[in-house]
Amino acid sequence: MPGWEAWEPRRRFHTLLAWGALGVATVAWSQSGAGVTYDVTFEGNWTTASTPGGVVPGAHFTTLIGGIHDGDVSFWRSGETASPGIEAMAETGATGGLRAEIVASSHAVAVVQQRVSGGGTGSATFRIDVTASHPLLTLTSMIGPSPDWFVGVSGLSLLDDDGSWCAERRIDLFPYDAGTEDGTEFTLSNPDTRPRGVIHSIRGTGKFSEEPMARLRFELRPGRVTGVNVTAGAGGLAVSWDEVPGADSYRVQWRSGTEAFDAARELFVAGGDVTSGVISGLEPGIEYSVRVVATSGGLLGPPSEVATGTPSEETAEAAPEGSAREIFSGGDRAEVDLPMLFGRGVTAPYGAASSAPDLVAVALDGRRLLLTSARDGSEGEATITVTATDAKGGMVAMSFRVRVTALPSGVLRGWRGVLVQKRDETDEPAQDPNR
Repeated sequence: MPGWEAWEPRRRFHTLLAWGALGVATVAWSQSGAGVTYDVTFEGNWTTASTPGGVVPGAHFTTLIGGIHDGDVSFWRSGETASPGIEAMAETGATGGLRAEIVASSHAVAVVQQRVSGGGTGSATFRIDVTASHPLLTLTSMIGPSPDWFVGVSGLSLLDDDGSWCAERRIDLFPYDAGTEDGTEFTLSNPDTRPRGVIHSIRGTGKFSEEPMARLRFELRPGRVTGVNVTAGAGGLAVSWDEVPGADSYRVQWRSGTEAFDAARELFVAGGDVTSGVISGLEPGIEYSVRVVATSGGLLGPPSEVATGTPSEETAEAAPEGSAREIFSGGDRAEVDLPMLFGRGVTAPYGAASSAPDLVAVALDGRRLLLTSARDGSEGEATITVTATDAKGGMVAMSFRVRVTALPSGVLRGWRGVLVQKRDETDEPAQDPNR
């Protein structure tokens, strides 16, 4: 992790610092509460597997049309009569009627409209924004040509059963009949159904097999990072920010002068709940611009607003000599009492990072720091940097080494604590971070 290894620990608090090209298809007119963004992919699957009788010339899916809404409205539902907007979409692929119905609803906050290209196996990729108050998506596309057949979802929620945003969701789309036009072939301009029918599934009947006609895939893209705060110190900057729902890591980027933000000046912070980092090795007296980007599953959210800071020329105290903490490879875990490390005057929040997270992973459990070795038996050393805040709002950071070694031959893992305790009795006092 660039930037952490070179940062030397402070042994006391100092003033301020002693640290330790996807197309958007959603047209929104209002939003309620903080939202998240999903990358959505529509993939047509009109093949001889889904229609065994063959794929007709000109097979295609029409422009996707739908909206983002809450649970107090439904724009189509199996077993109910199709609205004029759904009828026009299913018979001709027209989008204007359904779009007007969505805009007119007080329970909808956005229209989603996106062209599908590529025929029966065509695709479309776009983004949608949803909120906890309006987490539902309705989306439709005509199977063309056909009498009144279509695919889609009605009131699909992107929240899971626990009320958390789904990191990824895949939906198979099967054919529906709108119940508005007669016909059994892939043709247009058929007689109206009289009496009017209801929307119903035609999966596995007539021209269709049990194979889906299309698929939808949703991937959570984290939102914009907010609350970025930069605190300047000797040759570096401490950066903190607010947690972003759905994020699994963050990228802290910096630049000076006319430099561009790029990967050469980037600090990777693992863990969606880790909301602080330290940029070290900066030139004193130079103003730096800093921004933070949340990531989820490799997807990047939009950059935060830029914050600035100017490192000071204060000389950092050298790290005291001392033995490294030791844990055994294979998933062994050790705990560090953070108040013991920093002193009882320190208040929350704490932050932590590992220079080699694949070797030694870090996690915070209240006022305890948990260190866990790699489960694959790897050996080596990592530098752990922990930040904290004092009662006056000043920040402190301390670093210490962790050595991962193989369990001695013939020693049961349960004896680990005894071994460490015996070794620690000859080490430095308890408040030394290298203990």
